Amino acid sequence: MSRYINEFATSYTPEQIYTIVNNFCMSEGFSTYNYNGEMLYKKGSGWVSAPQYIKVTNAGSNVRVEAFIKYAILPGVYVGEMGLTGFFGFAIKAALGTKVATLENALRCIV
Repeated sequence: MSRYINEFATSYTPEQIYTIVNNFCMSEGFSTYNYNGEMLYKKGSGWVSAPQYIKVTNAGSNVRVEAFIKYAILPGVYVGEMGLTGFFGFAIKAALGTKVATLENALRCIV
């Protein structure tokens, strides 16, 4: 499976988007992380549960939200990306899905 991706319109400025995303992610326990050259927000070290990632970019009046978790081939050895659908890892996917939905709602400002 691949990343969860959702793109939608907003009337927030890039600075406002950054502030909303940064404040939300930090309050949820995420930290910034460089993943293959992408700046993401990451939660979890991978020893107890699968690492969770959120990426938000904007282009003009659109916002693109991406989210995924890593899956394990061995305990503590995480590879590949899984989106937010499917049965495998459903508990972590559901928790991340709720956070992503909350973040998307905060970013949906249309005037």
